[in-house]
Amino acid sequence: MASGSESTATGPPGNSTNTAAGGSTPDAPRVQGLQLAQKTFAGLLNPVEATPAEWTRYTVNRYKTIKEAKSTRNIFPRRKGYESPDEDGDDYDFNDEDIDRLIKNVRRSVRKIELEMELPEKSLQKCVRIISCDAMLEEVDDIQKQLQERSTFNGGIQTMHSRNGWRSICWGAYDESNGNFGKNWRRIEVGGVDLYNDGLIDICEALFGPLEELEADADQALHLKRKEKLVFAARLLMAVVGIDYEIACEDDEGDVNPGEGYSTRGPIKLRWQLEGLQDKWVARGVRKAAGIELTRDPEEAEKGRLERVEVASEPNYDGYSSEDDEFGSGPPGCANQ
Repeated sequence: MASGSESTATGPPGNSTNTAAGGSTPDAPRVQGLQLAQKTFAGLLNPVEATPAEWTRYTVNRYKTIKEAKSTRNIFPRRKGYESPDEDGDDYDFNDEDIDRLIKNVRRSVRKIELEMELPEKSLQKCVRIISCDAMLEEVDDIQKQLQERSTFNGGIQTMHSRNGWRSICWGAYDESNGNFGKNWRRIEVGGVDLYNDGLIDICEALFGPLEELEADADQALHLKRKEKLVFAARLLMAVVGIDYEIACEDDEGDVNPGEGYSTRGPIKLRWQLEGLQDKWVARGVRKAAGIELTRDPEEAEKGRLERVEVASEPNYDGYSSEDDEFGSGPPGCANQ
């Protein structure tokens, strides 16, 4: 080390010391506990009760994890003057790196939830980091081929959600069992929402802190507000990977799945296929886990059931021939995503 002084980071920025030739003296009074966590991570939402020592350990461990995972990407850019993801002003550029396009979409999806929850801007965006990216864009990659290769070597896309201890939010696929492939292929949709009320409460409290317990006779508006927060928790889990699904919580609201409003111009909104038909059963399943049932939900569930029966009986898919695809397993883009 050169003579004089040189800063040596031994922990989170809010708790660093300055090492000089004459010994070690703090740059400023050492910060500990929750104050250290707040300073290091630019604010925490509804921090849980814990001792100063526990908060210090949390901060150090989280800081080290971020530093050790050198390949992680923060979705919030550090450039000076940045105000809003809507100001990027970028149309689709298929020369962009896939991860950069995904990050922009994640940022916008998370920001939308910030606005709807009336949280301070950037409070959620700053918490999201991408450890690795295995996303492929249909406009750039041969997704159908990749799905088939993964099915061959990794045991099948349709059962991926149930392997390695994963617990899914939702899953879906076009069924290829019982001879449903090649020239005999039919558009048979299978899928489900695996969320349940207690599990969704656990997720919500992990993300936003403890939920307020309400008496059974409490105002209905308070009960709805609590259930809406559960829906936001599920939406946030999807938003942090770029899936922007607007889920209604009241009768005068509509569900907008991540395939609607897609455009190749203006702010990037990636199109994700969570449902294979018109029925928005993912939104309905999330609502059910949160304890919400809209007036229209039973009717739409029945319409969806009838739609699946009707479509499954149709010969082939819009005239699709298995000769169009060397794998012979359905139309492009039909596999589980």
